[in-house]
Amino acid sequence: MKVRNKGKRLNSYLEDYVVFDLETTGISQEMDDIIEISAVKVRAHEIVGEYSTLVDPGRHIPRAATAVNGITDSMVAGAPNIKTAITGFLEFIGDGVLVGHNIHTFDTNFIYDAVWQALGKEFCNDYVDTLYMARRCLPELPHHKLTDVSEYFHIETTGAHRALADCLMNQKCYEEMGKLLNEMKKIQSRACSALNAGEGWWKEKGNSGTFMGARSFPGAGLPGISSKLRLAGLQTPIPEPPGANKGKASKGLLRMGIGYFLGSFPDFSFLSGEGRCFSLAVAD
Repeated sequence: MKVRNKGKRLNSYLEDYVVFDLETTGISQEMDDIIEISAVKVRAHEIVGEYSTLVDPGRHIPRAATAVNGITDSMVAGAPNIKTAITGFLEFIGDGVLVGHNIHTFDTNFIYDAVWQALGKEFCNDYVDTLYMARRCLPELPHHKLTDVSEYFHIETTGAHRALADCLMNQKCYEEMGKLLNEMKKIQSRACSALNAGEGWWKEKGNSGTFMGARSFPGAGLPGISSKLRLAGLQTPIPEPPGANKGKASKGLLRMGIGYFLGSFPDFSFLSGEGRCFSLAVAD
């Protein structure tokens, strides 16, 4: 298995970053090639520059790839080769933090390999993968493709699967999810502060044992909640609730992996997992 010394994957909402996207001849990082690179530079949450180029892979573009991104052999004829294209991309992004959708396992690997093969150096920019961000911020969505997230926020998806269009689309998605992420952190902070102070614990007996929660806790009313519960945060350690039991979820409870259980009651909006804070909002 190839080891890539990539930058760190971050979970941050930044004001300065570069969104990027690739189109390729296929999904194999060993066999396929980049045929388009695009990026948009953002400063203080506003787009200030764009970079976009087709890339001549020096080979036939498979029909299956063209069916997805619309890029044909004739379109890349005369386009820069990968060394020229990747050099321009690196000059554009500098040492900026990158943002992209599904880049942790796909785009950053293609870029890393291209930089190594063309220029003999490593590609080490830190990055934010909005696929992971979407799963955290929008757990109620059944799928988290870029078009799914865009449609959720009513963002135009025309031109999807061309690199620059996807960059522009994802920049808007990142900004919307960043606002949600900030709100979730505020809720989590208020919730954990109150519980650390010993406030608001509520004990309820269920078919599988006793579970813990809190009435009238900060958490309800987050944007985008329909008929489902929203997981708002997972990171802040808190004391275990006194006397809380673990067991299999019974009817009317939501199981959150290993931990305690949440009752689906209108006034019940907090669950303590094993050593972690779970802030959950309930729809009206």
